[in-house]
Amino acid sequence: MGKAKQLLAGVVSVALISLTVVATPALAAKPEALPTVASVHAPHMYPTNDASRLRTTSSANLTYHNGPVMTAPATSTAIYWGSSWANSTFTADKTSGINGFYAQYGGSKYAAIQAQYSQLGGAKVTSSLSVASAVTDTATTPSSVNTAVLNEVISQIPFSALSNDGYYPVYTDLPRGTAGYCAWHSMGSVTSGTVTKRIKFAFFFNLDGDTGCTPQVLLNNGYSAGAQALVNVSAHELAETLTDPELTAWFDSRGYENGDKCAWQFNSTGVTLQPGSNPLQLQGEWNNSITACSW
Repeated sequence: MGKAKQLLAGVVSVALISLTVVATPALAAKPEALPTVASVHAPHMYPTNDASRLRTTSSANLTYHNGPVMTAPATSTAIYWGSSWANSTFTADKTSGINGFYAQYGGSKYAAIQAQYSQLGGAKVTSSLSVASAVTDTATTPSSVNTAVLNEVISQIPFSALSNDGYYPVYTDLPRGTAGYCAWHSMGSVTSGTVTKRIKFAFFFNLDGDTGCTPQVLLNNGYSAGAQALVNVSAHELAETLTDPELTAWFDSRGYENGDKCAWQFNSTGVTLQPGSNPLQLQGEWNNSITACSW
């Protein structure tokens, strides 16, 4: 779908519970209030590979729209959200595949594709990505998500640890159902006291058995179809977050970001991110310098 610009209001609800503290008042802990979600950009969504929605490459390059890109070394913190993540059968190789992708991404040739894109002043997109320990929250995922995803991020990561240079992909156990997209990325403004942070995050369905969001040709790389599907859409959303974090930087005349222009375009051998690592089935990313998809 095209790029949405409107803002959605979001408010974090905090339930206050009255407790009887068996201690002197001086020793009673003061509860920390959750920060406030000031606004959330309407997400930019990754379409399914259904024929009617398949985005093909175009000769039109991405153009710059004066917004920021992610230039400082970034850190990815994956959040696994939903009761199914407590089930080892469901989890299987998903977390190892996802965590492995992020661990191998930084410094790779694939990451360097994004480094050609810059912002006002000339600073370019970083190709450096470190990985923080993943977080698992086995609370039930609500069926309606948007602002709820950002609320999940700020409820799981202390405000002091949240970073403007962070990326917070949220993987749920929700099936896609009839939704015409596989994943999306967005940005939200979060305030605690006098400090405001701009948080980049993404949302992912559970893609087990989802042919509309799974590469048609899978690699014999030891990962299941569900894991390979999640890794591919993870690559798409990460690239777009780096080059268009606030939906105001790099996209073409149709509103397509670099991942959109190469959605469901694969090479024959997959992508080996680091020497000696298993190849991953990752879509191409748009490369302005050659006016085509690159891997």
